[in-house]
Order: sequence, then structure tokens, then C-alpha cells
Amino acid sequence: MVKDNSSGITITKPANVQGNVDLTFTATNDTSGIFYGHTPTNEISQSDYLSGTNHQLAIPSLSMTQVAETPWGNEFVTNICSAQEYSFDGNGKLVIKTTNKTLSFERW
Repeated sequence: MVKDNSSGITITKPANVQGNVDLTFTATNDTSGIFYGHTPTNEISQSDYLSGTNHQLAIPSLSMTQVAETPWGNEFVTNICSAQEYSFDGNGKLVIKTTNKTLSFERW
């Protein structure tokens, strides 16, 4: 799910989109780590992230293939490098707040 922070409008995965946006985060120490994954059409290569106090999150860059990305996958790809903080909601979903959007991921 992607929510626009100013309007509150929520976008959910369209029924016609095959596949999901999946990310795996692996800490390498207390303040940094790597993540990788895929969108419905592209692979996200190993990229770095930084974390800080009060659930701060920074994703300086994203490296991935970029062939025929779906609008759904593009919502995540376009916004994740603006990450500011993360949390887990009551249902165990990873929530990443960016400058303009809130991205939600189900835990597997």
C-alpha cells in the first residue's frame, strides 16, 4: 500500500499486476545494512541503508534494472530513496515514511 502523506489518498496494488514489491533488509551493524529485492518486473540489486535513533532511515541510492516498470512498482521505486523513518504497525507491516508518501510492506 502507498499513501500520499498530504492528501491521505491510498493506492493499493491493482488486480491486474502480477507479482509484488518484495524487499529484504539485513543489518550489517547497529546503524547500517543492505537491502535487495524486486518489483513486479525488475530486480533491486544490493543497496545500502542507514538507520539511526528514533527509527530514522536513510536509503541513499537504489540500484536496479529498469525495464517496463509497472506504475505500482514505480510508486515504491520513486519514493523509497526519500525514506526518513520506519516502524512496524500493529499487524506487523513494515511502514516506511518518506517525504511525500508512506509505503507499507507485509512481513513474510
